[in-house]
Amino acid sequence: MQLSEQEYNKFIFLYNWLLFSAAIYHELLPETTTYEEYDTCSIDQKFTFRNALLEDLEAIDVFIENNKLRLSEEDIAIMQGFKHFIKDDFFIVKYLKKHTLFLGNKYVFGVHSLSDNLKEMFWGRTAVRVHAVLLPFKDKIIHDGIMQTYNVQFGAGIKRSLKSEATQKQAQYGIITSLPVGKSVAGKKMSDKEQLEIYMKNEDNRNRFWYDIVDLRDKNKELENHYFYLWAKIHARKKKKTLKEIGIKGYHFAMTDSTVLASAKTKKALETQLNLMVPKENLPAVYIFKL
Repeated sequence: MQLSEQEYNKFIFLYNWLLFSAAIYHELLPETTTYEEYDTCSIDQKFTFRNALLEDLEAIDVFIENNKLRLSEEDIAIMQGFKHFIKDDFFIVKYLKKHTLFLGNKYVFGVHSLSDNLKEMFWGRTAVRVHAVLLPFKDKIIHDGIMQTYNVQFGAGIKRSLKSEATQKQAQYGIITSLPVGKSVAGKKMSDKEQLEIYMKNEDNRNRFWYDIVDLRDKNKELENHYFYLWAKIHARKKKKTLKEIGIKGYHFAMTDSTVLASAKTKKALETQLNLMVPKENLPAVYIFKL
């Protein structure tokens, strides 16, 4: 997902003024340089200004102090937030509707595009290695637009390995969607139930993390039930197709694992039937769907 036009314009305005200020502050441009002259600088020059800003964040405080009468409280909060940047190499591993997943050394970050859609920018390719700066912007994470790509293409084996690593990190910490990565997020692991759901999300995950799935399933009764519930949800896709092909519609069905247990015209009638059939402790293993 991209920033709105209003958000994009605000970011570009604030960030470029900070880069301009940092270039003057670090004597990378003469003091007499105007903003209009700065704006004609090459991307390589702005890359140098950006690095100078991030290496000495005092330039942010200097800019705010010199312009505080012209800046709103929101503007100041946004620029102060930039101090929580992350500058590193990342792998772009997946494009989601909400954000693009950047795989870092420890976490998976959900990053919003600026004005250009990242999926279109990289032609939908994954396992793209980039050197980027991630910034907090309001309640989102964005990249700063000065992104370097490595002219390296990875084979299927490396792509699978990166996907596996991203899945493991996501199972541990979820997708990081705000900065800084506070203690409440950094120290929090996903529940066993959430990890099981991620490992069983698709066939590739199930093949890769089968032993992890089995270990989780065997931990306790609750996870065992959820394991059979998730399998039923998976098998239900094929069952629905088969049932529709023979003309069945308007009925509710109950499954566990790959087995259809019962059906009824209404969900209430089906639940009554299940309460008579299935031991109470096994009911969470039952998945109900309607045609």
